[in-house]
Amino acid sequence: DINMILYIQSIRNKTEVVCANQIISCSQSISELKANLPDVFYPIHRSYIVNINHISKIQRFEAELVNGTVIPIPALTYTQVKRDLEALRSNG
Repeated sequence: DINMILYIQSIRNKTEVVCANQIISCSQSISELKANLPDVFYPIHRSYIVNINHISKIQRFEAELVNGTVIPIPALTYTQVKRDLEALRSNG
């Protein structure tokens, strides 16, 4: 179930799909996965794609998910990322 995905993370040469109850490793790149995901998945960082439905709060240079995981937001893109996420969440 795609709604169970919290975020997708690229670590070295592998990609992990982090779900509410499991972590799935896959061979596809993070950009290949993003191409096949709905708009609720946002590339918050070059190594992370988050499901915006699972973000509990956005604060300076990070987004916290409902499970307590903190995903970094790059300082150079923070303002744009925050604006994008707020717009996506208000439209969803």
